[in-house]
Amino acid sequence: MAIAVGRAFPETIHRLCRWHIIDGHSDHLNTIFMRHKDIETEMMTYTPIEFEYAWKEFIDKFGLHDSTELRDLYDIRHRWVPAFFKEDYCGHMTSTQRSESFNRLVKSSFVDHQTALHRFARRILEVVLSRKEKEAAETRACQDVPNVKTAWPFAEQLSRVYTRAVFKVFENTLDESVHFRIEQYGVDQTQWIISHSKRSEKHDWCQRQFKVTADVVNGQFICECMQWEHTGLFCPHLLRAFVHVQVEKIPHTYVLRRYSREAKSDVNFDRRDRPIAGLDGVKLSNRTKVLSLDAQQLVKWGRRSSVAFERATSVMKGLRNQLEEIPADVHGLDADDGVSEHEVEVGDGARPSI
Repeated sequence: MAIAVGRAFPETIHRLCRWHIIDGHSDHLNTIFMRHKDIETEMMTYTPIEFEYAWKEFIDKFGLHDSTELRDLYDIRHRWVPAFFKEDYCGHMTSTQRSESFNRLVKSSFVDHQTALHRFARRILEVVLSRKEKEAAETRACQDVPNVKTAWPFAEQLSRVYTRAVFKVFENTLDESVHFRIEQYGVDQTQWIISHSKRSEKHDWCQRQFKVTADVVNGQFICECMQWEHTGLFCPHLLRAFVHVQVEKIPHTYVLRRYSREAKSDVNFDRRDRPIAGLDGVKLSNRTKVLSLDAQQLVKWGRRSSVAFERATSVMKGLRNQLEEIPADVHGLDADDGVSEHEVEVGDGARPSI
């Protein structure tokens, strides 16, 4: 497959799924993992040099010098160990475990080898609807602005942009950054050495110093560990520099949409989940868009004065009474309410999911 990918997609970066690497050798590695549960975490090192020392310690500790399987894994380390492709952005996805988990969910709960084709399609639709309903609930839950534990301006900024889950990761990393010292090197005040204040008692191979560029004037922030380039999330070394140079605002180029509340552009889950159109063929969503724009203009002009406000509310009340008497021509719309669950939620003043 590697040859085919290289030919068909010459500009694509092809790496191996870490989960498949570990799972494919589980028979050989399970005993080791049971004895040393943190081994996988220790293998996720910052730099290639760290990995080389960590791998050597791993082999020596468990006496695995004669293992051909581990030797084969070591030979292709540049294709599955993140330390060797930190400059390649992965969006915090270095394995296909999430998609494999979805496949297992479908096979275990919805279909099996005896499922007929027409039932298979119906069951897959049930899977999609259930997942969309769960994601919609998660989207609504992550919109609230979290409480900020620190008073740093850049933390306040990210609390308004990041989702709650991502901001929690950021705050944990910010807490971790207090364990590092910072010293200037070079002629200007943009180059720094970030050092861990406590020597590791577990491993001698851990890198304890990282070079960081923190140029506030030009908005350039780079760390030797390249965690931001690889995942889009800040490392503790950069955050330590942010605090030291008193960064007020992080440039928008360093805040990825992927981790923001605006990342999800789909509308909220609707149980009907199908296009609803009138007799003229115009979809309900199109009508909603046009009417929403007009309604926004009414709000804009109606709030300018008390007279305009009274006039607007009076006209809208009369218009609503007239519209209620007109029968609906929209296929699939509930006759008792005339609007979807999503429209009721937004209309009542709740914040819509993005």
